[in-house]
Amino acid sequence: MQTNAPHDSAVPRGVVTNLTWALQSSRLYVLWKDGEMIVIQAPNTLPPPLEQENWDPQHYQLELKTLENGMEQIHTMLHTIDFGKTNWGYLVEHPRRGYEIIQKQRRLRKLTCHTWARLVPRREINFTRIWDGWDIWNGYWKGMEVDVIMAYNDHGMKILDLEMWGYLSLQGLDLTYRVYGHVVEDDGTVVGLIYEAQVGRVMQYRDRAILYDALSRVQRRGLILCGAYEPENIHVMDGKIRLTNLASMQYLADERSREEEADVRYWSRYEAWFPTVKKEGNTTPRPAMYRQWRLNLRVLPRFSPQRPLIVQFQLGPAAPYERVERDDDILSWLGRAAPDSKQLTSRRHNPISRRESPALEHSTRSSRRHHSTKRGTRGLRGSSDSITAFSDSDSEITVVDYSAALSVQVFPGCSEGSIADSDTIWDTETYFSDK
Repeated sequence: MQTNAPHDSAVPRGVVTNLTWALQSSRLYVLWKDGEMIVIQAPNTLPPPLEQENWDPQHYQLELKTLENGMEQIHTMLHTIDFGKTNWGYLVEHPRRGYEIIQKQRRLRKLTCHTWARLVPRREINFTRIWDGWDIWNGYWKGMEVDVIMAYNDHGMKILDLEMWGYLSLQGLDLTYRVYGHVVEDDGTVVGLIYEAQVGRVMQYRDRAILYDALSRVQRRGLILCGAYEPENIHVMDGKIRLTNLASMQYLADERSREEEADVRYWSRYEAWFPTVKKEGNTTPRPAMYRQWRLNLRVLPRFSPQRPLIVQFQLGPAAPYERVERDDDILSWLGRAAPDSKQLTSRRHNPISRRESPALEHSTRSSRRHHSTKRGTRGLRGSSDSITAFSDSDSEITVVDYSAALSVQVFPGCSEGSIADSDTIWDTETYFSDK
């Protein structure tokens, strides 16, 4: 959606903001000022957490206290940080001189996925909302509202790499939001993927048929969207399914393993979820969960000798499914969805040999789910459809081999316990790592 109205930045000029922090093998603090971002890394002073069965409830409080202590040290030295000079800084403690921030340029891990869209400098994007702990940022680029998946450490680059592979693996299916380009820094490093604004609504019971059809088509390509078990990762826009959290995409060549994994990941879950939604009826459409959050930024004021009092307010609906009259946010959101335009098109050609395209070897024999909403129609095998070659609207016809990038090793006996929380990429802010 295009607009000519001015849009304020998420962070006022001259203000330093702590976008997020995390504690793993080291402490990481992501700071932002005047469009420049820097990651401050500090050593971890805590022992590793205990195992799940022996977890101490006080350990979280110790972690939080450790993060706050590091933030206090950084707060006293904000005036020494040269934003825009480097992308990384190290909090170093000297025995006699106290703490010091040493800035160095750090090269992030390389992407294995190639770029296919235009390169968009990060400075061209006016970020208006940055959700704490998430990689999805919202803003405006060339008058259009966009969502941007950003990476600023090695783990974030890994997620970005998987997101790019996941998007390419779904070419021609018309199941994703449109990609406008790749976000790059001044040195040419790709650090993000810029999408059209993800303003689709959350699914309702009436969307059951199109959801089953969408996931079936994904599965026929040998793919499993692990994040599909969370309804918030699947949107409906202009009557079409829009899949998100594409970094959770996995490729399984074995048909039986793929069926078992899909049953555990989402089929059985949605069989239980849709009857619950049906009882509630078609309530007021809701946007994605993160778009309902209020923006709470950790603003770092000028340091004072006295300890500042920081107050944060968090607001949220008590009953998410309850219709709220005169809700300006919902009404505004409902008017923002514009007709979708497909960036990638599919064309049918002669069948491609399996030797030329190992990633599509499974296509002609994969399982298929009928458009019916009943699970009894699953398992129609031996599809006679010809293999589809995927083409970018701005390039020659190419076949994307995503099998190596998205392949996983599957062990026999899939169960509910085999699903790890790490499959949900946008879960918490604990996934940041310096490794």
